[in-house]
Amino acid sequence: FKAGSLIFTTAASVNYAQTKDDLPFVSVGDGPVSFVTEAVVQGDILLRCRHLTRSGQRVSMFRCAFHTGYVPPKVLRLTKAQLDGACGDKRFSDDFFLDLIFEPCDEATASKHLMSNQEKTGNNNNTCTSG
Repeated sequence: FKAGSLIFTTAASVNYAQTKDDLPFVSVGDGPVSFVTEAVVQGDILLRCRHLTRSGQRVSMFRCAFHTGYVPPKVLRLTKAQLDGACGDKRFSDDFFLDLIFEPCDEATASKHLMSNQEKTGNNNNTCTSG
């Protein structure tokens, strides 16, 4: 979420043959789970992870907020204690963590992604600054 608006949503990726519309059910025995986003983000970001039940109900698992200006190079690792909703939940092991992987983005790529998002959502409130 950025400025209260959803900017991206995706399902977990458990294998490379999975299509965009597949919603896999993942268990602890599956090990690490990836969420491929390739989204351009800037500023204050709210990340929310939800579980989708077999009946289609969305249940919040955890969330976190961060500002991209304070993200360390390449990887931001958040531990169970740093994730709202997971920190006091016994369903998450004490060594649970979330790695957010970032890469630099040049101005042309950022503009391309921001324009694409504006066309999809009809939102023209996104701005991008350099420097």
